[in-house]
Amino acid sequence: MAKKKKTMEELLEEALVPEEEQPYEVPGNWVWTNIKTINTTKKRSIKPNEFDNEVFELYSVPSYPQGNPELVKGEEIGSNKQIVSNGDVLLCKINPRINRVWMVNSGEEQYRKIASTEWIVIKNANVHSDYLLMYFKSPYFRKLLTSNVTGVGGSLTRARPKEIENYTLPLPPLNEQKRIADKVERLLNKIDEAKRLIEEAKESFELRRAAILDKAFRGELTREWRELRELPQVESKQDGPYKLPQGWIWKKIGDLFHVQIGSTPSRKNDEYWGGAFSWLSSGEIQFNIINDSREYVTEKAINECRLKLAPKGSILFGMIGEGKTRGQVAILDIDSYHNQNTASIWVSETEIDSEYVYYWLLSQYTKNRQNSAGNNQPAYNKSRVKELFIPLPPLAEIKVMIHIIKGLMQKEIKVNELLELNITMDSIKQSILSKAFKGQLGTNDPTEENAIELLKEVLQEKL
Repeated sequence: MAKKKKTMEELLEEALVPEEEQPYEVPGNWVWTNIKTINTTKKRSIKPNEFDNEVFELYSVPSYPQGNPELVKGEEIGSNKQIVSNGDVLLCKINPRINRVWMVNSGEEQYRKIASTEWIVIKNANVHSDYLLMYFKSPYFRKLLTSNVTGVGGSLTRARPKEIENYTLPLPPLNEQKRIADKVERLLNKIDEAKRLIEEAKESFELRRAAILDKAFRGELTREWRELRELPQVESKQDGPYKLPQGWIWKKIGDLFHVQIGSTPSRKNDEYWGGAFSWLSSGEIQFNIINDSREYVTEKAINECRLKLAPKGSILFGMIGEGKTRGQVAILDIDSYHNQNTASIWVSETEIDSEYVYYWLLSQYTKNRQNSAGNNQPAYNKSRVKELFIPLPPLAEIKVMIHIIKGLMQKEIKVNELLELNITMDSIKQSILSKAFKGQLGTNDPTEENAIELLKEVLQEKL
């Protein structure tokens, strides 16, 4: 006995999400349905290696970051794939924390299009593919997708296709879908362009800062100042890394300053930690001014572990670390203890400006890292820190130089603002996507035909 077909009323009842189960409010001419209702894609498998000389356009997961499908001969494809066509939206099952949604739309017609079975294929002629693509990238849908996975973590996790079928979808009229997709695309493109400009600004700033410091420590920034003054004749020692202006000399850090290596009280002794005295790890040295610490030690730790206090105005130098830490510097704005991976250079015990030493070591960061990495021991110790060269102008010229450098470096403040803006850009993107699928982009026309008519068209083929 043939199975009785459902009426449109029965299909609508199944397709519409009851009001009490709708995730959020949408405009009155929209409806809530689910992925299963709108997805009309039929899975069509293929064994590409049975067509050994045919070139396929392959939508693989590894090729997704490049944004283009691969062109691969059938004989080179060992596993079964699924046939896809233009407009199909691909939702990746593997590690759904990575936002991988793709649309088949290469524009190439001479190749058959196939996709890895790790993609869930979704399409409906009555639902705009760009609208679906963006909805699957929206914060609400990503949260759904990552909330119910199989596997223990990372690349082993997979979204559950059967669960995804039941995920809800806000469905506006077809024209509104297109308007939303167009507006979201325009807004996201503008944000991407802004991010690109920010990255360019960051790169140009790094180059500009390096150029400023190079000129400063070769005496070019203070050349005019020197020429207007009769400075005491000092014999220039040119036995350093490069030739210095008249009156400057090369010295070694250890010739000018006391250098001290820190230490770490035992972590096993609770009586050493949580006291009132600042203690710094090398991770806190990040080309910055330090006026507080993450951890504190007790007086007992200071006495029993013989910790040595680095005075305010010292320069901290990161000695170890394959990441960024080795060679980074900071200025201490407090008295503090520190760990054994850090050298404190007690500049404030002399007449030399701490900022002068800071800027010099900042300018030498890359070189200092390379010099240490080129040795058997890719790290510094107390002796090697003391051997570092530093150019030394007259004290009066140092003050002028610092004044000029600080004036030029004010642009760094703007760069930091841009960096924060870059983070905000991603938040704005998420906000746009969230508003788009709530009908809050200002594109909805409430006089348009209700989307329930569109849903009837979607369901028509099931009658």
